[in-house]
Amino acid sequence: MKREDISDALGLLDESMISHTLMVRRKKKKWRSDRNNIWKMRCITAASFCLVCAGVAVIWSVLRHEPESGLPQDGYWAEEQAVQEVPEPEVPERFAPISSLLASNSGDFMAQQAEKYASVPIEQYSGFYTEVPSADSSVLAESMGKSIDNTGEWHYVSGHSDLQYLIRNDGQESSLWKFQCFDSSEYPYNDVLKLVYQIDSADAITEIEVAPARMDNTDAGKKIQEEVGTRKITDRAAIETIYEVLSGMTCYGNDQWERIDYGEVEAASDGQTQSHEAVRLGRYLSITTNYGNVIDGLKYTAVSDMFYEFSGIAYSPLTEEQAASICEMIGIMEEVSLEYVADLQTKVSSAMMNHEMPFIISSSVYENPYRLHVVVTSNAEEDLQRLRNLDTIGGVLEIEYAPENTNGRQDYYEQKN
Repeated sequence: MKREDISDALGLLDESMISHTLMVRRKKKKWRSDRNNIWKMRCITAASFCLVCAGVAVIWSVLRHEPESGLPQDGYWAEEQAVQEVPEPEVPERFAPISSLLASNSGDFMAQQAEKYASVPIEQYSGFYTEVPSADSSVLAESMGKSIDNTGEWHYVSGHSDLQYLIRNDGQESSLWKFQCFDSSEYPYNDVLKLVYQIDSADAITEIEVAPARMDNTDAGKKIQEEVGTRKITDRAAIETIYEVLSGMTCYGNDQWERIDYGEVEAASDGQTQSHEAVRLGRYLSITTNYGNVIDGLKYTAVSDMFYEFSGIAYSPLTEEQAASICEMIGIMEEVSLEYVADLQTKVSSAMMNHEMPFIISSSVYENPYRLHVVVTSNAEEDLQRLRNLDTIGGVLEIEYAPENTNGRQDYYEQKN
């Protein structure tokens, strides 16, 4: 259609029809525009809702799986993480050797010590402790370990977990105390080994020193002590046997002297030894633990086949088999036969005659009990030890020292006659 024709056609329309047509067109355009806007709003609303839901889901996941105040491991959240407190490692206590806390005994202190005792709760028992001579209070204060009671009065020794020695601080000064026994009329000694000394097997014992009994310190008694000598037991089988015997004993507490029979220390009016049975058949034991402590209270007597301690602490007698084993290991021979002593005299005489031991003057067999009395002119430890080595049992020799002078050995016989 030509432009002129279109113009003519439009001219046929009146003005009102044209206005109506324009109005209709504007309404349709507006309606389409409004409908598009509604769809856009709905899409935006839906998208926003989805974003909100996704955010809530993420936050819920974080709250469920992460600490409330901490950051997640990937570090996406900007919340400040609370610093966790890490406990500081415990610094080991300084080990204070007991020997550094002990002081030499003095008569004045020992007189006071008899009146100083205390009870300390130990598990189901009450431990009986006595004060012992010690270093200055300031040294003890520096050697205190952890408190073992609610009041803070009793303390371990620094670096120790056993209860053999305790340090007492009364708020003014410190003192050292040693365990004696449980305040009970009867209890297993195994409880003492475990609760006090921390010994629960033979493996906790490194060695046992056996020394002569020292209840007789007369000249004759000291001679017997020298003859007996000191020995150390380190053989594991022997230590195991001694531990089994000790752990099976029953303790009857202190002040039980009527139960203890360790023999009599006898001497004749002329000063010559008659028996001294207590010294010959007695031994003092010192048990060293693998943490360095020394338990030095136990004593044994073959007179009554039993262990005991000073203060009258008594233990149940051993069986015949146990007593035989203990005596063999600690060097006690309850009965020495005349044949053995006679054979020992033959060895001594032979060594003297062959000039192997020219310092020997004479030898004599004594009875009650059987023993060999030997007179020597040398007190050199090397010479005396060579003589003692002839006594394979131990404790059978009595050695008397008679120094030589310009008149030779004859003076000794003249003095005796």
